[in-house]
Amino acid sequence: MYTSAEIEIEFTGFTLKAEHLLTIEITQQFNDHARLKFTRLVKEENFSQYQEILKSLPALKVNCRGEKSGSQCIFQGLLTHIELNYDRVEHHYLIAVEGISYTYALDASTRDRSFPDAFMQYRDLIGSIIDSGNFLYNEDPQTTGHFLLQYKETDWGFFKRLASHFNSGLIADATADKPRFSFGVPRVNSKQHALNFLEMDKGIEDYRKAQASKNSKIREADFTEYYWKTGEIFQVGEELEDSEHKQNLRVKAVEGKLDGSHLQFTYTLARENGLTQNFMLNPAIAGVSLEGTVTGTEKDRVKASLALDGPKTSKVCQFPLGTFYGAASNTGWYCMPETGDTVAVYFPSLREEEAIVLTSYRKKEKGSDRTQDPGHKYLRTKNLKEVHFAPEAINLTVNENKNKEVYVYLNQTDGVTVNGNKKVTLQGVKDISLESKTSLYLSAKQSVTFKAK
Repeated sequence: MYTSAEIEIEFTGFTLKAEHLLTIEITQQFNDHARLKFTRLVKEENFSQYQEILKSLPALKVNCRGEKSGSQCIFQGLLTHIELNYDRVEHHYLIAVEGISYTYALDASTRDRSFPDAFMQYRDLIGSIIDSGNFLYNEDPQTTGHFLLQYKETDWGFFKRLASHFNSGLIADATADKPRFSFGVPRVNSKQHALNFLEMDKGIEDYRKAQASKNSKIREADFTEYYWKTGEIFQVGEELEDSEHKQNLRVKAVEGKLDGSHLQFTYTLARENGLTQNFMLNPAIAGVSLEGTVTGTEKDRVKASLALDGPKTSKVCQFPLGTFYGAASNTGWYCMPETGDTVAVYFPSLREEEAIVLTSYRKKEKGSDRTQDPGHKYLRTKNLKEVHFAPEAINLTVNENKNKEVYVYLNQTDGVTVNGNKKVTLQGVKDISLESKTSLYLSAKQSVTFKAK
């Protein structure tokens, strides 16, 4: 157990004397960052030193140094708030400081990127984002199983969502000098204690929510929480063996405060499966349409690289095509986009694996644009086969060249024109009728032959 006089608070390059400490509070919960708050007195003659602190954003570190128990770091992190108030009666300043663990650096800004490899393991996915030394992976080696999308999510939020696939969560390292965390509950040796609980709480509502989300790991007893107060220091996730009640419990949350002149910690303890979270989805995904470039097609699936991954990305995602095409022998429409086409990848739900390629669209190009007039509509392939719906006509062109030699024109003013640069054949199983109200004209350079078999 440490006293207030044994607490040492360090800013970057600056150490606060412990004897002026008024309050201190260190809190942390499973699946959240660790937080620090403290207040202390500052003599008027020392105010200039704190002015220098206010000019920068120094790091924070809290050490406990006892003659018998030695030195122990209980918090390291980033400064988030500092406030100085002057007491005109006592002629001193009151400083109030707030800080947060370095894991907050993973939670400060959102990112957009895709992870198309369904065979990538969760450990490798996390390692592709942050250095492997900054996290401890405690879950089974599993592959993601499908396309994943980080969209408008911080890295911390994305990692939490990945951990929820195991019905687990994250544990921030409150004493590390960098953003470090545990993915899942760490596998550690238990420490034996006689735990004298202050009180017990049973989270029945949380248990029912977990049941509704099909969390298969939990039982009702896992949502019983115990509260234990001691001067000893433990971290969230540590396992304690309750020698009196013959059960192993994990630290789920911690709150450290000054109780008189002594630093006391109140721990929330639960069974290991009580450190759980339900399956998470990203609400920002639903209804989003992302730009992609087609790199290939296979059957009814489109291979595309997403624009949010950057122009030089090597990532290729596969999506089904949202088409009117039906199964064999049924009516439908099958019209796959071409390589190089720009497509819209649509996410109809909160699940990124349900994304589809909804449509392809043109980007504005220099020069003439045949799509400027909405009265003209085209169905066209890359092999120059085209159906052109004009206001007064329908034109079918087999190969478009300067002479447009193979075509069928249906024009409401000029009539029907059929042209072929080779052979034109009219064939009927029964009758073919040629009829005109005025005249029927047949012309050939060599011969016109009528033959009956």
